[in-house]
Amino acid sequence: LNWRVGNAESMTRLGEELAGSARAGDRVLLHGAVGVGKTVLARALVRAWCDTPDDDVPSPSFALVCAYDSARGPCLHADGYRLQDDESQGDESQWMALELPPEALIIVEWPPSSAALRARLGFDRRCWWLELSFESRGGDQDSPRLARLEALDSSHDGAFAARVRALRARCWSSSARKRFGKHLLPIAD
Repeated sequence: LNWRVGNAESMTRLGEELAGSARAGDRVLLHGAVGVGKTVLARALVRAWCDTPDDDVPSPSFALVCAYDSARGPCLHADGYRLQDDESQGDESQWMALELPPEALIIVEWPPSSAALRARLGFDRRCWWLELSFESRGGDQDSPRLARLEALDSSHDGAFAARVRALRARCWSSSARKRFGKHLLPIAD
């Protein structure tokens, strides 16, 4: 799934849409350059998951993990930026020390780049991998973004695959296009 995201409000809508498709135990990994909108999307996802649209959702940059309770299950918002080493593989011992319960929705900004480490952390099962980028080179805060969503599931959970298909269908529906407006547009894969 790919979208053109025209502004911060549209990034928020995308986060809300993902929250509607997510389930307890899912992992949402947000990857992209500094300033591309990972935290905006994560905050929207947390607020929608917890059904608390007006709550303050701080960045977990210094705490590393912020935890939230909700009727849908626990939600953890983690930031791995400070856990990256010089080769951007992440310090495995620091990642493994994070308490990431399997029943929680886990949202990670700056996930580990090592596929082996992601697998050890359970980030290869029921995982929404979202790659955010500026639409044009040298993009700034006002530039449109591109969002590319890839669903990863080594457990081959049929229900997860069905949710991915449902999200795709919802995003391409005419009602979604009206709801999203002109600043959040699905684009061909």
